[in-house]
Formats: sequence, C-alpha cells, structure tokens
Amino acid sequence: MARDMDRQKSKIESIAKDYHGSSQADLHIENLCQQFEIEWLREKIGYQSCVIDLGYGDGVVSPALAKFTELTVVEGSVDLCEKARKSLPPSVNVVNAYFEDYSPTALADFVVASHVLEHVDDPIQLLCRIR
Repeated sequence: MARDMDRQKSKIESIAKDYHGSSQADLHIENLCQQFEIEWLREKIGYQSCVIDLGYGDGVVSPALAKFTELTVVEGSVDLCEKARKSLPPSVNVVNAYFEDYSPTALADFVVASHVLEHVDDPIQLLCRIR
C-alpha cells in the first residue's frame, strides 16, 4: 500500500515537472481554454463566494478566482503547491492533497474541477464526493 502511494506521488510530481510549466506542444490549448473559462466562472460564481479549486496546473484560473472569492486550492503536487503559494495572495489556502482525500473544514459554495477528471482513477466517485 505504501509503495503504491509512493508511486502515485512520484507520478504526480513527474506530471508537474514534465507537463506544467514546460513547452509541451498542446499545453497552450489547455491554458487558452482556461483563460476563456475565467469570465464564465466569474459570472456563475459571483463575488465573495467560498470556492475550492481542484488543481493549480499552470496557475491560469486560481489567480483570477483569488481576486473575487475566498479561495482554497487543492493540489496533489508538492512542487505546484510551492508555485501556488509563491504566486497567489496570502489569503488563499493552498492544500497539498489528493482530490479524493481532501475534506474541507466547511462546505464550499462552488468547486472548480476544470481539466482534472482525467487525472483521477474514479471520476464518478470524485464527482459524487464533490456534490
């Protein structure tokens, strides 16, 4: 069991290192999609909402959300958590945890899970947990 967890952590750190912040050929497509999402999210979420953003990625959505919400970012990669803490305002709570394991201390108004379901073993179970 511990060995599987170590492999999973290693895999997440590898993705963070090799994909995010790199020159992957398709990375700009994902980032462009997220940039277009920001205004839509702002309209749907509204100001002063409590929001959990699953995954920091390249840091496109979280900084925008931090401007108008009470934000918690949940990220599985230690490296991406460090980047998030350096670039986001101190008011943002950055948590290093797997999406499936994270339990907030209070209910959120919204959970943003953009470009993350493909990274979990059981997306249906995660969506049920979010609900």
